[in-house]
Amino acid sequence: MSVLFKQSLKREEERFKMEAIFHGAQIDDLSKEKKSGKENTFTFKDPKEYDYLSFEQKKELTKKMKMKHKSWATGTLSQIGKNNG
Repeated sequence: MSVLFKQSLKREEERFKMEAIFHGAQIDDLSKEKKSGKENTFTFKDPKEYDYLSFEQKKELTKKMKMKHKSWATGTLSQIGKNNG
């Protein structure tokens, strides 16, 4: 029983960290992951930084971000990173 409880706490902590990152917080634990080559899931920039992209490239980037957000919202983000990069 305590294993299930510990796992539920760990999952809840991960969810809180993802929400904090989504809202722009810098998390120390995750800075180690960045150094290991993992990309920040939610990177939103100034729209002017996307001016160089064509309409099709913007559309594709939007599609990828929506897919990542949907995966994050449903709790399958770790699986998306492994399957689709």
